[in-house]
Amino acid sequence: MKNPWANTLGQWAATAATFYCGGCGGAVWSAYYTYQATGSATKGVAVGVLTYVSNNVEEYYSSRADTLIVVKSTAAAASAKITGGDAGRAFAMAALMEGGRIGRTSISEPALKPKVILQE
Repeated sequence: MKNPWANTLGQWAATAATFYCGGCGGAVWSAYYTYQATGSATKGVAVGVLTYVSNNVEEYYSSRADTLIVVKSTAAAASAKITGGDAGRAFAMAALMEGGRIGRTSISEPALKPKVILQE
């Protein structure tokens, strides 16, 4: 969107909708921006559906770090492939970013800290 007010309003509406529909706002936003970037409604819808499905899979497997890395990386690669980008590079970058994010957050969460066993 070229108008900053409309852009802000659109992001707010997508966020509010997502609260009620479990990811649909993000999917619509992804579809819109893909359409703007490519000029193809078909590609926009494909990326929107991919965003919605991957979001729901992520929610279902949110406690499994390895699964989250695979899901997000696969979604990034598929999105890149749909829009004419480099799927391999997208997969690698998403894996690195998600792996780094999980590594940072898991260290600070007490349930995920490694246990230290002292030997006498």
